[in-house]
Amino acid sequence: VDLETMQLGERWSHDDQEEQLVVDGLQVAGDQLILWGQRHDPDIYDGQYSRPFVIKALALDAPDVQWSVTLELGDAIDSGSSYIQLPNTDAFVDEATSTVWVSFGHIHRPDRVMAFVLPEQSHASHDFLDLPGARQLTADNPKSIFVDADSGAYETAGDAGLFRLGAEHEPPQLVAADVGYAVDARVHDGIAYVADHGGALHRIDVATGTQLGTASIDDWVEGVEVTADVVLVATRTGVFAAAVDAR
Repeated sequence: VDLETMQLGERWSHDDQEEQLVVDGLQVAGDQLILWGQRHDPDIYDGQYSRPFVIKALALDAPDVQWSVTLELGDAIDSGSSYIQLPNTDAFVDEATSTVWVSFGHIHRPDRVMAFVLPEQSHASHDFLDLPGARQLTADNPKSIFVDADSGAYETAGDAGLFRLGAEHEPPQLVAADVGYAVDARVHDGIAYVADHGGALHRIDVATGTQLGTASIDDWVEGVEVTADVVLVATRTGVFAAAVDAR
């Protein structure tokens, strides 16, 4: 999308049904476009239930896959119940450390955040509960996850608010609670921009938790991204752009 005209410039698609993703999120990291989501599976309700979570990188100048990581979720989801609940999953790639972060929330299973170094092989596949060298961090109902180079890793946790993740097995630290139903966030220059699913964007000082301002949005808000100059807010009907406010 051209941000000056807000017009669609190019559309990429993938017609291979075996590899088609239900894309839950995306991220630009260097010269790559990172996509993640659960792979489409027409046999989702068979006896060996599994819907792999896939993270893949495309070149920005062409839709060619540079690398991919497939995580099998079957053992993580299986609770011995006849009721199948799809997990809430999110991902983030820390370009500086080549670390992949994945959050996992499920009504019947423990919430988890896993962090692991990007595998050397271009197309890797692992069981989510048996990731080689992965760190497991404590999370609480994670809706999204992201990493800020200066202040650490964060999760949004719905009506519980915005949290900073601690060290391995340490509980997350509350940054701000009064942010509606937090579904996504990004930190830029010490300010967290929190996407409130109910229709708002909150600005929070991450050092103090102080509310710096709220912008109302007449739509269901799904995500947010921040660059040096622009805040992009994704809703169910489109993408909105606003200038980054000074502190």
